[in-house]
Amino acid sequence: MGKKDNFNKAMFDMFGVGTDAGTEPAPEYEKVEEKTRGGLTDNAVAKETVVTTAANAEAAPAVAAERTYIGRGTVIEGNIKAEGDVELLGELKGDIESDGKVTLHTSVTGNVRAKSLTFVGGELTGDIFTGGSFVLGRDSVVNGNIQANDVTCAGSINGNIDIKDTLMLEETAVINGDIKTGFLSMSRGAVVRGKVEMNVKD
Repeated sequence: MGKKDNFNKAMFDMFGVGTDAGTEPAPEYEKVEEKTRGGLTDNAVAKETVVTTAANAEAAPAVAAERTYIGRGTVIEGNIKAEGDVELLGELKGDIESDGKVTLHTSVTGNVRAKSLTFVGGELTGDIFTGGSFVLGRDSVVNGNIQANDVTCAGSINGNIDIKDTLMLEETAVINGDIKTGFLSMSRGAVVRGKVEMNVKD
């Protein structure tokens, strides 16, 4: 073992630097692979990828939670189709189709198809289709047929109702039409002018 080898071994034993005389130095091509790429080492690149992925994962729920908001004084003549929630305070003459929740505070002339629907106040002339719940406020009127999983009604409905689960009629509810529902809860004072079928199984 030459002096150079002795020196390298001593440095390796004492400080962990240099090379052990009993080991072969890494070939040049391996050293090249360890060099930085674009200003980042291989480890840094992997870390950056993970951080970016995590950031995108955190941003994904925000994208899914986006909603369409139409303010008061706005008049829309045309259909609305949205992937997220829709809240309408302006006037709409057209259909609404949404994969999320729709909240209406005003009058609409058109059909509504949504995951769930809350009608706070106004008049809707058109049919309603929802696979979830439909809530009709005290000062609201629906002129059309309704298909839903469950309905809570405190307003007026002029049309037929087809409910898979439960229909809850509050004391101010007025129904002018036929009802098909799994279960019916009716408060004193509610009015039904039509035929009622319960526990209907197709």
